Amino acid sequence: DDGEPASNDFFDVQSRINKELFPENPDGDTVRLSGEYLTYSQMQVVMWDEAIQNLVSAGAGVVFICWVALVHPTMPLLITLGIFMIDALLFGEMVLLSIRFNSVSVIIILMAIGLSVDYSMHVMHSFLKIVGNSREERAYQALITTGRPILMGVCTTMLGVFPLAFATTVIFRTFFFMLFGVVLFSAMVGLVIIPMLLSMVGPPPIFMDEDYKSASDSFHGKGADLGVCDTTTGSKADDQARSKALPMGNTESL
Repeated sequence: DDGEPASNDFFDVQSRINKELFPENPDGDTVRLSGEYLTYSQMQVVMWDEAIQNLVSAGAGVVFICWVALVHPTMPLLITLGIFMIDALLFGEMVLLSIRFNSVSVIIILMAIGLSVDYSMHVMHSFLKIVGNSREERAYQALITTGRPILMGVCTTMLGVFPLAFATTVIFRTFFFMLFGVVLFSAMVGLVIIPMLLSMVGPPPIFMDEDYKSASDSFHGKGADLGVCDTTTGSKADDQARSKALPMGNTESL
C-alpha cells in the first residue's frame, strides 16, 4: 500500500512532462523516467523525517553522556542550547551558500552534534574543576586554561579539510563547506557563548579559604616588589605561608 502512492506520483510526473513537452500528443509516453528518479524522489520525501528522528536520538544520547560526565543539571541544558544554536547556524549556512538538503548535508549535520560538543565540554569540565569566588572568575580561568588548546585544535582541523575547497566534485565541496561551518560555529559557541552563559547561570562559585588564599598568594609571590617569591631565604612568616601552600606542609622540598 505504501508503494501505490509512490507509483502513482511517479506516473503523474511522467504524464505531466509529456503533456508539457508534447502538447500535440498529451496521452503519449514519449518521455519515460528511469527507476532512479523514483528512488531519489522517495528519498527526498522521507529525508526530513529521518533527519529529525536522527537529530533527536543523537542529541538525547549526547546530552545523557554529558550529564553523566559533568554531573551537574545545568550543564546538559547548556549543551542542548549549544547544539541547537550550531545546527541552526548550519541551516543558515546552507541557505546562504545554496547547499541542497540531501544525504550528504544531513550526515554532516548529524556529525555536528558530536563534533560541536567537544569544545564546549572542555570549557565546562575546566569550569567545574576551577576554584573561584565568582562565576565570572571561574569562567575566565576556564578560558585561560582551555582556550589555547581549543584554538589549536580548530586551526589544525581547518587545515586538514582545507584542500577539499579546491575539489571539483559537489559531494567533496559540500563536505568542506559544511565541516568548515561545524568547526567554526562550534568554536564560537564553545569559546564565546558557553563561557558567557557559565558566568551568568553556571554552577555556584566555590569560595576559596582565606588562609589558603593568603598562603597561595605569598607562595606565588603576589604583592612582592619583584613579583618573584624567593624560596631559599625569607622570614619565619614566609616559611609558614609556604608550608600552608604545600600539600603536606614540607618546607624542606622548597
